[in-house]
Amino acid sequence: MARPKIPLISKRAALQAALDIIDTEGIDALSIRYLAEKLGVNGASLYHHFQNKDEIVVGAATAERILGFFVLENLGEKSFKNVSQPLRVYRIIPPGVYDKIS
Repeated sequence: MARPKIPLISKRAALQAALDIIDTEGIDALSIRYLAEKLGVNGASLYHHFQNKDEIVVGAATAERILGFFVLENLGEKSFKNVSQPLRVYRIIPPGVYDKIS
């Protein structure tokens, strides 16, 4: 079965559901499978918007930034032991501090 050209869910809905899971159950409860279950779709549907769980977490954190809770500063990619691919690294900056360092 081919991937639909129009996604079954919006990225915004997925990020909101991810935030709800993180807020109520903690970040460890968040998984592709669980998020898809909450949205009523197959886990593969989330890959239309995200490459992996890390992108969902970063997307959720970015959504929180928009709400004014904190700012993510992209520090670029970094390689880690026991991780096959480089990961994007972010620094979380509390509100009010960002204006002082920018």
